[in-house]
Amino acid sequence: MSLIKTFEFKEPGSVPLTDKPKTVSVVLEDGLSKVISIVLREGEMLSRHSSPEPIMILCLGGKGTFLAGDTLEEAIALDPGVLLTLDAGVVHEVRSEPELHLMLTKFKKSNN
Repeated sequence: MSLIKTFEFKEPGSVPLTDKPKTVSVVLEDGLSKVISIVLREGEMLSRHSSPEPIMILCLGGKGTFLAGDTLEEAIALDPGVLLTLDAGVVHEVRSEPELHLMLTKFKKSNN
């Protein structure tokens, strides 16, 4: 068993097109966090929702918009290298323009 786990990032446009509008895969999960890779195809979105845990989102590639707030009144442009954090329970939505690659980290509460 390897001690190191790797994740291969693909440049926008280099991921083979499938009939799936989005691809979501767990990169790492332990007792305190969950790291998820998300790829949204052109024009796709993660509809309005909230997370019970605080989250951190890193844009790896592509472009998009992150909207937050009860009426989605705050908007942040997602470009490669943009890192944002969000408190638990905040309503948000993500839109790809055209394709978007994100790394999402959910922070779980400690049982201590």
